[in-house]
Amino acid sequence: AKITLRIQEKQPYSHITYTVGNDKQIPASCTFDISDDETSCDLSLTMNLEIPIFLAPMVKGPLQQFADTLTNAIRMAATKA
Repeated sequence: AKITLRIQEKQPYSHITYTVGNDKQIPASCTFDISDDETSCDLSLTMNLEIPIFLAPMVKGPLQQFADTLTNAIRMAATKA
């Protein structure tokens, strides 16, 4: 599957939304929200996809794997900083 990301909306240091382009023509977006205080920050990822009901069982596993991989990559990058 070919996937592209295009910035749809951004607010520095607090919010960014990407439109996800894909070869299956499934409407999708992902949003990162960042909240912080003096000593730490939290990152929240929200994924919105319009998946036909018959495809849901087939994409559930790969989507979870993508979310886990992304979470681990962000965690590793944050601990190096």
